Amino acid sequence: MKFINKAIALNSNHFQAYLNKGAVINPYAYNNKAEILRKLEKYELALEAYNKAIEIDPNYSDAYFNKSKLFDELGNYEVALEAYDRALTYRHDDDLDYSDIYII
Repeated sequence: MKFINKAIALNSNHFQAYLNKGAVINPYAYNNKAEILRKLEKYELALEAYNKAIEIDPNYSDAYFNKSKLFDELGNYEVALEAYDRALTYRHDDDLDYSDIYII
């Protein structure tokens, strides 16, 4: 981030620096990265990316939901349910599929 801010300070009209800065602080980008890593079975790196997404936006329910899928795949069902419960805490609409809890 330090180098991105320096690039912006040197040339405030350089749009790519702003795009890069947005990607670094975007929880959706970290969630997407984690999903790719999970599918590649790089579980530890995926968990780090989910946690980074949650650190940036603690109310980001998709990151909790996807984190629950990760723990489910690892057979850690108790932690999977905790993450799923957190997802439900921050998602008050019907976007989450409640049938997924029966899979866990």
